[in-house]
This record gives sequence, C-alpha cells and structure tokens, in this order.
Amino acid sequence: MTRKIFKYEIPIADDFSLPLPQGARVLSIDVQNGTPFIWALVDEEAGKESVYFHLAGTGHVVPPHVADSYAFVGTFMLHGGALVFHLFRKRGVVEAILGVL
Repeated sequence: MTRKIFKYEIPIADDFSLPLPQGARVLSIDVQNGTPFIWALVDEEAGKESVYFHLAGTGHVVPPHVADSYAFVGTFMLHGGALVFHLFRKRGVVEAILGVL
C-alpha cells in the first residue's frame, strides 16, 4: 500500500462526483491560484470509486437529503471572499449508520 496526498479540483456545481481511490480521506479544502481543491490522503494502488459531493453557497438552500446523509467537509472563498461555498460529502453506508464521515 502506497499512501500519498493528492489534490482534486472542486467544480463549481451543486452536485458532483469525483473518482477517488477507495478509502480516500479528505484532509483539507482550500483555494490555490483562484481554483478550489480537495487534498486527500489516498492509496494510489486502490481501485477508484465515485465519491459524491454537494456544494452550497452561503444563504442557499441545503436540500434535506444533503442535511441528512452528507457530512460537512469545509468552507472556501472565491473572489476575495465575495463568494463563500460549503462542501459536503455523501456518507457511505457504514458511516451513515455510525454518524461519522
């Protein structure tokens, strides 16, 4: 098993998925050179899985399914703080049962 930290661009979309290595652990989200990214600890030899995310702007409605089955990951700002986004990650079955991300 080889673990490394990789980064993945966050698209500006309400709902999206990223093909991450199985078991990827999100460490941080931030903006680099005007582009938002997720940094994750991954096993680069693991198979890929689709990980589902929801992105909500401050003051925007967070759908009930997101509030109930997604975990908060973090917040980032664009355009000097004029736009503030909050990222949520869909929990897996075991995580949902245990109530953790």
